[in-house]
Amino acid sequence: MPSLAKSNVQKLLLIVVVAISFILQYPQPEVDNEYFSSLVSAYTSSRLGDPPLEGINIVITGATSGIGLELTKKLHGLGGNIIALGRSPAKLSKLQDELSNRNNQVSTRVVDLQDLDSVALAADELNSEFERIDFLINNAGIVYGILDADRATSQGFDAAFGVNYLSHFLLTEKLLPALKRSNARIINVSSSFHVQTNGDDLVPSLDGGDPYASRPTSSRLHSLKAYGSSKLAQIFHGRSLTRTIESEANNSLRIISICPSWVSTNIAGSLLKKILDVFAFESEFGITPILFSMFHPDAGAKTPSGGHNDFVTNCSFFTGTRMQLFEKTVLSLDWPKGLRAVNVFCSGPILMMVQRFFADVSMVKSSEDSYDISKQDALYEWSKHAIAPWMHTEKTESM
Repeated sequence: MPSLAKSNVQKLLLIVVVAISFILQYPQPEVDNEYFSSLVSAYTSSRLGDPPLEGINIVITGATSGIGLELTKKLHGLGGNIIALGRSPAKLSKLQDELSNRNNQVSTRVVDLQDLDSVALAADELNSEFERIDFLINNAGIVYGILDADRATSQGFDAAFGVNYLSHFLLTEKLLPALKRSNARIINVSSSFHVQTNGDDLVPSLDGGDPYASRPTSSRLHSLKAYGSSKLAQIFHGRSLTRTIESEANNSLRIISICPSWVSTNIAGSLLKKILDVFAFESEFGITPILFSMFHPDAGAKTPSGGHNDFVTNCSFFTGTRMQLFEKTVLSLDWPKGLRAVNVFCSGPILMMVQRFFADVSMVKSSEDSYDISKQDALYEWSKHAIAPWMHTEKTESM
């Protein structure tokens, strides 16, 4: 019996090795630069060969690393005026020096997304300097592991919730006047990992307490779900804000959430970065859903059914019938409590291994739970109350 068990293990290892070898031999997806260049030119009505984004003001958070850096370089190369937000003065200075030989503008702002005071100050400065903003890319984000409990922002919110969601909520709300002047597009860099939660943790408790996802706790389950909850919160914000905007006359601002899939970045530390370097998308392909959302004429637009094309991804694995099957099987299992989050967490590496076989930039449906209007609006109203102390400043009131 022991020899038989050993033989079965050897066979399994051989299958795994062969499978990984096959995956590694499959090429990374190539970016169709001609297609995206045509989208940009059509959006701005520019002639091919001219800087198509000349005079376009683009705010990008997390602009000094990962897909934020790749996006910054790409849009700057197309002639855009980049307003780069990051927490490292040294990295911002290096970025500005690197791009200073171009004709178009690059300006930087130091902002710590773990501190709403810092976010509000940066937003006030942007409102003072720029009459209009054409694009806001809410890209910066963090993720922490199940052993990293009790992580909190300066104002006492859960770190992932505060950085990934609430800081961007405040930045968006404060910049809305400048965004509305240009009928801009707001791009929230979310994630397909939002399927980890059904959104209950994002709803304020009946006794008036803060949403559970916003509170830093020592719970391992909370830590496991923190990233997914913050990404679902971004989708919720986009849809509530869309309904608010549509109630106003003469305003066509659009809000789109995107998933860049697994991308080779440092978001989860150096150890995971080494794994991502092998299996994940390269940064150049990671920014394709952002570019698509910025410039495709149908991105963020209403659909015939009354919804919106407001979720874009570059991997079709979790779309269509596959997503429906996943939701009806894996996501429907939540006993004992938290099994759904564990299932999605364990499914993540599988998606990372196979995503290059499903590389495809397109508008898709997000999880069924993400369309719950009551949860969207409950979080939206709570969030407006939470950021109220940072909304009323002398600079914004004078506009």
